[in-house]
Amino acid sequence: MMRAKGFAALAVVAALAVASLAVVAGLGLGAATTTGKDSEPVLPGFPITTGHESAARLRAQFEQVVKHDPGNMYGWYNLGVVEDSVGHHEAAATDYLQAIAIKPDFESALYNLGVIRMRARDYPSAVSLLSRAVAANPKDAVAHFHLGLALANLHTPAAGARSKAELAAAREIAPGLFQGRLDGAAGTTSTTRSP
Repeated sequence: MMRAKGFAALAVVAALAVASLAVVAGLGLGAATTTGKDSEPVLPGFPITTGHESAARLRAQFEQVVKHDPGNMYGWYNLGVVEDSVGHHEAAATDYLQAIAIKPDFESALYNLGVIRMRARDYPSAVSLLSRAVAANPKDAVAHFHLGLALANLHTPAAGARSKAELAAAREIAPGLFQGRLDGAAGTTSTTRSP
């Protein structure tokens, strides 16, 4: 689960970020309208699409951003989001690490990298990253939820107790958001579980 709500929302944010960075940096990456069967224009003049063609275009734009400004944490983060959205999780992890190197408490990058580590079943790394994400934004119910799941997968009594506390925090912050998922994660009768 990436932080972005679907690729179309990601593309809007990415296109706006690229256009802003291009103007500021004078890179000449101006946004042009797109054509083609996978195009879904959302904002006039911005390349908003949902297919792999769009991801390749966005990837190229963000690669230019970080080439010209390697210290641009948003460029690295957005490059990671694009890579993650098309299943290139290790490439995304590398990009998120670049963003985190620039800003160690970059909550969204920590969260997304933590979820990648959960998918890879590297629960100790996931716990470390998601703990940092929660520390950066204690009101993020989704980060608490995923931290609770990662802790539960460590299978130790201490981690189990902490897992229940994180899941309770998620429920307190966003009542009803996870519905049966929190009960299932905490070991009750619900069968709905999601990493």
